[in-house]
Amino acid sequence: MSKSSLRELFVLLIILLLVILPIFSSLSISNVKATQTYPTPTLKIQLTSPTNKTYNQNLILINFSFQKQPDDGIYYRIGYAVEGEKANYSGTFLEKSLIGLSQLNFTKTITGIPDGTYLLTLSARWIGSGMMMYLDADKKTVTFTIDTKISTPSPTPTPTISPTPDNQQTLNTEAIIGIAIIIAVLGTGTGL
Repeated sequence: MSKSSLRELFVLLIILLLVILPIFSSLSISNVKATQTYPTPTLKIQLTSPTNKTYNQNLILINFSFQKQPDDGIYYRIGYAVEGEKANYSGTFLEKSLIGLSQLNFTKTITGIPDGTYLLTLSARWIGSGMMMYLDADKKTVTFTIDTKISTPSPTPTPTISPTPDNQQTLNTEAIIGIAIIIAVLGTGTGL
């Protein structure tokens, strides 16, 4: 074989590889996509507290619940993150399969929060099959402010008026009538 025919054969082989390789590559990728299935998460978070407002105490109550289908056996991780300019807090409420449950309520108080604006993120995540990666099932966020310099207005005192009991008026009327009768009797008696 000559050098030019070897070169032509080599070029033909490279062209053939460039044409055939993507075909095999796409077949294997589509095969992986066809076999990977994901369950449909049914968990929905309902956040009650905190709300988008300013609080005058350096604590916050995280209060939420979730609802889901009882037959949803997905392994969930429910956590929170409070991120702000002066402090950050995070934690996990639970990390497990919740099959058979349809609703749970959670409450957590975080104390000692410095004045500032914060973003609370509640997230329900699940692990995809065969993956070590958490995927979002549901997420709720709220922004709130802590300002302990704001004072709580004290309630205006309501004046208390003591009502006169009904029997007090009756006693006064009876006393006046009794005195009038005594005067009449005495006046009549002295005239005789």
